[in-house]
Amino acid sequence: MSVPPINPNDDNLAPELPQQEPIKAEKKEKIVDKKEESEQQVFDKFLKKESTDDNKSEIPQDIAQFQDIASKIFSEAIKQGGSVGTINFQFGGVSATNLHSSGDVIGGNQVNTEGVPFSSSSSTDNTSGIDYAAIESIEARIKQWFEDHQAIHYRSLMISMAFLNGSDLTSINSLRDKLELALRSKSKVDDKEIDKESDKFKNLELGKRFKIILAHVEKGIENTEFGDNQFEVILFDTQDFQAALLKYIWDEQDYYWRITLNCLMEVSTEHSSQTKVRLAAALSESCKYRFDLVRELILLPLAKSDNPVQRGIAALCLGITALGDSPQKARNLLSHWSTLKNSPNIRKTSTEAYSLYVGLKFVDEVFERFLTTAKSNDVVFLLDILEGIVTLFERSESVPENRLAILRHLETWQNYPEKASPYKIAALVTWRIMKTSDISIQSIQELNIEKLPTLFWLSKKGATSI
Repeated sequence: MSVPPINPNDDNLAPELPQQEPIKAEKKEKIVDKKEESEQQVFDKFLKKESTDDNKSEIPQDIAQFQDIASKIFSEAIKQGGSVGTINFQFGGVSATNLHSSGDVIGGNQVNTEGVPFSSSSSTDNTSGIDYAAIESIEARIKQWFEDHQAIHYRSLMISMAFLNGSDLTSINSLRDKLELALRSKSKVDDKEIDKESDKFKNLELGKRFKIILAHVEKGIENTEFGDNQFEVILFDTQDFQAALLKYIWDEQDYYWRITLNCLMEVSTEHSSQTKVRLAAALSESCKYRFDLVRELILLPLAKSDNPVQRGIAALCLGITALGDSPQKARNLLSHWSTLKNSPNIRKTSTEAYSLYVGLKFVDEVFERFLTTAKSNDVVFLLDILEGIVTLFERSESVPENRLAILRHLETWQNYPEKASPYKIAALVTWRIMKTSDISIQSIQELNIEKLPTLFWLSKKGATSI
């Protein structure tokens, strides 16, 4: 079923969902009346923050961790000149130390539980007797697997892995349980025999169970208050399998589309930061095939949510898509969202996507959107713009030319009259980043320090024209 196109004049972007119960997160946003807060009060609140650490301390730890993991991936990809879309399904194959700071989940280092490099030379499935690895084409391998495994308990686990490959065992099992329950409810068949077969499958040894869906188990480590903690990470045997599986699901298995997206909404606030990053990446890959459905059933509910974790997943998904191989729909949607005065949470989501992700590559486009908001004199979103620009500057540390571009835009904004919002925002943001931001120093060997104040960094870069 096709979804009506976006009406640029319609603030209610979520069309009515046919033949299903309304999603809880689709409730109307609670419009908080902030009109009593003056522009000066907003500026005073911004000025009271002495450093970026003050700003970070206001962000819940799980959200800050999620943003840090995602931003590191983005920064690294852009610094290497690649498309973010090319790393969507390689999280399990990268070095954990490159992406995770102390306290974050570490896993997926391409070694099995014994620490021996994994080999996918044999993927014989005991339920069918077929060696799927012997099927050269990944697409043909996936099609054959679905023909051989009709049961709900097999398919619910395979589809869960399509969206959470590389996540921890608990997260994958949680999505599988929700998906299996939803599929059973829709099928309306006698549960007794199904329960027997499903329980038999779930009681298999861990390695054997995931071998059936052409995956394997590795060990991950997380730092906790009681020391290092090991846990299970599940990965497909073949690196490109997840992307091909998602394509097959969106091309051939329409029966699962709405059910799966609804279940993903339910797990969007659960589990680790790394799992949320993987979910956002899988949703971004899905946008290649059915942007309309992903937008309708999950991105809009997430963006409208009062829960900042859910908004963060939507922002990251659109950020990955906007910097990927087919970016225009995501960038158009974010641009439209940034204008919705009657949908503050959606607008916050667009600001987060711009300042954390999209602005790392398209800084001019982001400042154009921010300028439109600044000129609207909308006090409700004034602080979001102030903090958004500072955040973009901070996150651009690995892309120095981006920081120079930001400062040049701020200089342009100071050409507005002194009483205009763009002028005030530019002055305050410039003051803040000059006062509180540091720059990592690697090329100045004579200085025995790791950081320099931004003002000194600019003088070293010869940016006196700014």
